Amino acid sequence: MKTLRLTGTADASAVGERSLREILASSGEGDAGIASWLASLENIGVVEGQTLPMLLGTMELSLWTWARILLQTGPLAERVRTIEALWGELWAERPDEVEPRGLIREDEILVERLCSALGILYQGARHGPQRPKPSAWRQRPRRPWRRRVRSSLDRPPSGVQLLCVVAGEETTVSWAAQMLRLLWPELELNGLEARVALLGPATPSLDSSARTETTLEIRLDPYRVEAREPAAGEVAPDPEIVAGALAAMWKRIRDLPGLGDVLTHRGVRFGDLARQDLEAVLLGRLRDAVGVWGRATALLAGLAPATTCVFCDGNGQDRAAADACRMAGRLLVLAERRPGCAGATDVTCAPAAGPGDAPQLARTLVNPGGLRVHGSV
Repeated sequence: MKTLRLTGTADASAVGERSLREILASSGEGDAGIASWLASLENIGVVEGQTLPMLLGTMELSLWTWARILLQTGPLAERVRTIEALWGELWAERPDEVEPRGLIREDEILVERLCSALGILYQGARHGPQRPKPSAWRQRPRRPWRRRVRSSLDRPPSGVQLLCVVAGEETTVSWAAQMLRLLWPELELNGLEARVALLGPATPSLDSSARTETTLEIRLDPYRVEAREPAAGEVAPDPEIVAGALAAMWKRIRDLPGLGDVLTHRGVRFGDLARQDLEAVLLGRLRDAVGVWGRATALLAGLAPATTCVFCDGNGQDRAAADACRMAGRLLVLAERRPGCAGATDVTCAPAAGPGDAPQLARTLVNPGGLRVHGSV
């Protein structure tokens, strides 16, 4: 009988032992597993035949597009990666039994359920279904809903030719600040009147980020414009109405059996382990993205820049800011950080209806160095 012992230590030297950490590190199928799981969500009915993408697609914004990006990172994605890596290991080794040693409880549960799905004998502690704890997201205060009143974006131009938008957490701000310090002399050389806006929930000073290797020491704070929450009826759809609809949708589906089918991969159900994580995405991170969209829309209406440049690193909020620029009819340039390459950034040009010269701006972005062209500009 072939026995596979899975350990929670960094390495496993004994015969028949494998370290879960080594399996996760050596597996190259994690991203493919997440892509497969996300694709499956488009075919799994949650309530009345409606899938999660369909439910998120009825709120007047590209919420499924943003949610899909958010679901590619975080605890939910890590569980899918773990299941995918373990599935590949067990399929390759074909053991008769699996014996866990020193794994954390959640990993033991995933191993037990995967063994059950593959018909492999599991020689470890048995775990019953876990009752999810009350989530703090349900306690978040909600402001009253507001009427949706579509306001005009046709305001007098402010003279700002370029608005650089940074949306995300502190790591995003730090990376964008390095790129902006390199970019700013080029903008001034080309005579562009530019401003910088930080739209994420955390907006530290741009000057607090790490110094670049260049000798340029440019203070960007004087060029910042403050983003504010839109007033009632200033933008449509109203972000508070969208956030309220998200909360109502979650209340409707959170205890339905169909949600367990959503939180399943390779025949392994992990809804009891990840229900709160999905709630945190929908009522926390996705709600933040909706807020970024609202602040960006209000800011664009006030400044009316000819062109916008959004710094993207795949956090969902940046996609919301880019969508706001497209919906406002502004020329859009995306500066996207390449995964795994801290100093490499792709620059893409996505023109919309409106005045401006996005290709020229994209060429300007490439000049400072460290920025690489993606596509034709």
